[in-house]
Amino acid sequence: MSSAGQTGLTRRRAILGAAAGAALLAMRRSVAAAGVSAELAIARLLAGRKAIASDRVRIELPYTFDYGLSVPLGVAVDTPMTDADHVRRIDVFADGNPLPEVLSLYFQPGNGPARAATRFRLAKGNHRISAIAEMSDGTLLTSSAEVVAMSEGCGGNSGIEPDAPEPQPVPRINVPGEVGRGDLVDVPSMISHRMESGFRIDTAGNPLPRRIINRMECQYAGRLIFAADLAPAIAANAYLKFPLLAVETGDIAFAWYEDGGAVYRATRRIEVD
Repeated sequence: MSSAGQTGLTRRRAILGAAAGAALLAMRRSVAAAGVSAELAIARLLAGRKAIASDRVRIELPYTFDYGLSVPLGVAVDTPMTDADHVRRIDVFADGNPLPEVLSLYFQPGNGPARAATRFRLAKGNHRISAIAEMSDGTLLTSSAEVVAMSEGCGGNSGIEPDAPEPQPVPRINVPGEVGRGDLVDVPSMISHRMESGFRIDTAGNPLPRRIINRMECQYAGRLIFAADLAPAIAANAYLKFPLLAVETGDIAFAWYEDGGAVYRATRRIEVD
């Protein structure tokens, strides 16, 4: 290649690099200004009601984690999960994220403990994670925990080329084929999905539009036993694990709902002795 050609290529690279840098800076600024605070989001959820601090609400996460793109999170509430005393829902918030909502979990009585695990994104830095549990009698219980994300998980360059095709989402669930009646089975589920939050850019500096799995539902023998509303904070390849109390032979049917209306389904049969 001639020196003139090399100079032209160098200039084009410099221009593209400057454009990508400017777009990344704009994206970071939009991330910082995107959402309301966790405090305000919680106040909107409470709508004037009072949440009582309680050690019945447990949040499990590492105090520090190297990768803000996928931080493990567990949440649980101590309750018998009977018709008279159970958790209706748990809402989780992360302060310091561009959007503080993480997810909402919905439980049904008679299906085992009220607990779930997932992976979520955090902006780099110190955060307070808050969980609010709505009980069957209307009482609101809350707890919080601290975590430090050592790297950025909410924005920045995705490494995705412009116009790269979106991979086809593939559901994955792990359910034993045979269990004993009354066994408590942990059910891990995942769907391969980039879970684009709307705060990342491609390699040319173009914003990637939001496209997430916004809800997951699970039915067992024809009845809804667990559901979750997912926010852009949920990590790629949306992962959820929850318990199932085996009481009868039947199908375990999952549905994942995507922005734009697409629905992805998977079903497994469980035999109960």
